[in-house]
Amino acid sequence: MMDFPPLHLEPPQTTHTHTAILLHGRGSNGPEFAEELFSSKTSRANNLPECLPTWRWVFPTARYRWAAAFEEEICAWFDAYSLTDIQERQELQIEGLRESVARILGILEAEIALLDGDASRVYLGGYQPGQQARQVLEEVVDHLEWLEYSQAENEGHWIKEPEGFDRILVFLEAASGDE
Repeated sequence: MMDFPPLHLEPPQTTHTHTAILLHGRGSNGPEFAEELFSSKTSRANNLPECLPTWRWVFPTARYRWAAAFEEEICAWFDAYSLTDIQERQELQIEGLRESVARILGILEAEIALLDGDASRVYLGGYQPGQQARQVLEEVVDHLEWLEYSQAENEGHWIKEPEGFDRILVFLEAASGDE
């Protein structure tokens, strides 16, 4: 098995109180996802790190793997033959899901340790990680809340700005007690 690339980290601006681990979508990578995410603003005219200065932001990168549908290697957490029918050729997903879930669990453990073992201060999210990844994570994570953003795609943006980012901010502030 090939190693995963190093983590892309954005440190907190002040004392570290929380961590967000954010997974990129198929064909992207951690640094690119961080750049896209942090270039977007909330209605406060700030990006998420500016609104949440005590948060550490962790952007893992998936490894390159063979994509059977495209007949080429792409950066992906697992091979999904079809994004419209996730059931199609599910056998292709197994190896990548096992590897990626193990990688993500290792990152979660390390980040929890940095926060003195307080798992309630570590958040896992992502863009387009897939229904299959969600099902696996629901089995190994105590609390999973899944927010989907579909409106903005038709408007040429991945998360509608600023409304989608406001919603993310409200969720993170409420969940962390930072309101």
